[in-house]
Amino acid sequence: MGAIIFLLILALLKDYGHGAPQEGITVCVSLGLMTTGGTQQCLDIDKCVGIPDICGKWGTCRNQGCIYLCTCPNGFRNSGNGQTPCVDIDECNTDGVCGNVGICQNLIGSYWCQCPAGFTNFGKNQAKCVELNCDQYETQAGQTLPGLDSLLSLLRNNCLVLSNSMLPGPTRLLPTGDVLFTLLVNTTDVVQLGLQSNGHRSSSEVTKLLRTIEISIRLIAPLLTENVTRIETNHTEVEIMVRRDKTPPEGPVSLTNENTQLDTTWETVVGDDQNYPGFAYVVLLNYRNLDSLKDNTSHQSQQLMSSAATVSVSNSNTTYLPQQGSGQLSLVMWVGVFVALTCVFLSLITTLWCRFVSRKRRGGHRQQQDVQLHRK
Repeated sequence: MGAIIFLLILALLKDYGHGAPQEGITVCVSLGLMTTGGTQQCLDIDKCVGIPDICGKWGTCRNQGCIYLCTCPNGFRNSGNGQTPCVDIDECNTDGVCGNVGICQNLIGSYWCQCPAGFTNFGKNQAKCVELNCDQYETQAGQTLPGLDSLLSLLRNNCLVLSNSMLPGPTRLLPTGDVLFTLLVNTTDVVQLGLQSNGHRSSSEVTKLLRTIEISIRLIAPLLTENVTRIETNHTEVEIMVRRDKTPPEGPVSLTNENTQLDTTWETVVGDDQNYPGFAYVVLLNYRNLDSLKDNTSHQSQQLMSSAATVSVSNSNTTYLPQQGSGQLSLVMWVGVFVALTCVFLSLITTLWCRFVSRKRRGGHRQQQDVQLHRK
């Protein structure tokens, strides 16, 4: 009986489609079987083949037996149950997608952020526009350490080009972030050796060096191509970790070099989520030749117990850190104070003991001399 009904349905479909079933039609027939009960059987007609552009111009149709599904590439979407055409997403309808000053241009499947003069997205067309201050890279007599002039001049030219500012003469091809990073480390080595050859390193000279490196990293780090970049020389050891997520990154982050380990969070590195520019970075830098300083006023030398290390993060406002980070810093500070006080106490005890032993020895010699003189 079930077979007869099935043949009747096929005949009806043949008459309806003038000789063949219509494309895009799926027919399900219930066959009554006395032994197993009701069973459903489908005649699969591939709509992905029968209906051109059923998922739109940009979608991909996948036949799934009696149904089909439309999958959309990045920059497109569909609605419903995945059986509607893929349409372009207008990212420019999202507030702040290009920052407060950037101009968003919607493209098919993408978008482009155009930055005005004085702002940049560091060559990443889908990143927010951030302000650049190129004046900080100007060299000034007496304010710039010897050896840093060429680096600062190169960084200033890069800054002006990135910020859409006008430069005199033809525009040259900009060096990559990796090239600038290598140049920064090599220049740091030269400056450290120069300070070492002078026989002393004044605190003001070291301050100039540290400030120059910090502003250089703020321009170089967003231009790096790798997520983690590490360079180690005989005089400098530096590691940079960069994240380029659509949303602010979260979770722990750790950097380690020869003598220092940095444990923090991406929340601390980013700071205010509202000002997230589309990238975040953290840097751990170790100076191996800054082990002594000389005060310009008192002319007293200070010997460091280990090599100097600095940390830089993309969050420019580090005045107020998250509660967790502040607690960790407070703990480290109190541990440092305890260790310092313990060392002072031990040093004092050692000094007093040495004096006591010295006096006792001198007293013993005097008694012996007195006894000998008395005997004579």
